Amino acid sequence: MRPVTRVYFAEDSPTVARVLQSLLEGAPDLASAGIGADGLQARADLERLRPDILVTDLNMPGMDGFQLIQWVMENQPIPIVVLSDALDAGDREMAMKCLGLGAMEARAKPRAGSPAELSESREAFQGLLRALKHVKPISRRSVSDARTPAPLILPRSSSPDLLAIGASTGGPPVILSILKALGKGFPLPILLSIHMEKGFMRDFGNSLSRTTGWAVKSGAEGEIPRPGVLYLPEEGQHLILDSSAHLASVMPLAEDHLVPSVDRLFHSLAGNAGRQTCALLLTGMGRDGAQGLKAIRNAGGLTFAQDEDSCVVYGMPKAAADLGAAQAMMNPLEMVAALKRIVGPRERSAP
Repeated sequence: MRPVTRVYFAEDSPTVARVLQSLLEGAPDLASAGIGADGLQARADLERLRPDILVTDLNMPGMDGFQLIQWVMENQPIPIVVLSDALDAGDREMAMKCLGLGAMEARAKPRAGSPAELSESREAFQGLLRALKHVKPISRRSVSDARTPAPLILPRSSSPDLLAIGASTGGPPVILSILKALGKGFPLPILLSIHMEKGFMRDFGNSLSRTTGWAVKSGAEGEIPRPGVLYLPEEGQHLILDSSAHLASVMPLAEDHLVPSVDRLFHSLAGNAGRQTCALLLTGMGRDGAQGLKAIRNAGGLTFAQDEDSCVVYGMPKAAADLGAAQAMMNPLEMVAALKRIVGPRERSAP
């Protein structure tokens, strides 16, 4: 018999709370741990009940959902799913704020529609909860208070000209912290591939630009990567470097399950700029990026993967470690310290 995952709901509407609880029906491995009508009650219940997953609204009396997420991630980190009517209205900026605070997913509230629609919502919701029960969030307090360790000694014949980053679940706040720590004067272009909910990529880029001061571009078809610019994939496409060292957007094939693909980006770099590339593989479920990171290492590039203690989900980095793809397993602070030491001060043109 599978162990039961206990789910706590923070929701001020009794009607909506009943709908959410009904989504657990028929799942012997999922159970409700309780309902809180506001953020303050939820905080007290979370301390007392110790559930496995939190599902929360945003607009609640006493303590809103943003404050609750922040408290949970600092004091009692568990996977968090945000369900809000504001997200139903298309407020992706609010969704990005939730992800930045540490929530795993931010979606519109499911509706109690027809029996077929309810069944579809139930299946999707239960699948999400089953995926999240294996996630091990880390305390935001422990990350922010972490001391930067002594720099690792990594022999290298030349300094990289390009930084590539791959990430998935838990990636947005880690990427944000890395960009802030590197500073907008960091003298390399950065190519980023991250798994995101459909429709969020451009909003993610806008959020990063406002928060970090970095110049952020989506796609940039045909452009040679420029220092000090962060490049994101176009919505629904892969980002690669083509054979002439220009950026290109590639439409996915029918068999591509992950779009954008970290492996597609990393493999393209290994074939064109392998020796000049430094690649980081960050937190995420699955194995995407591990083979590509190995290809960059084989081509003479520099490769780091996020260590288990600092990962929200130690899936992609573990796959890279198992392949011997990473020259070092690091937390984000170590990555930044290593990059600054390896790259050093350089002149760069303004983006």
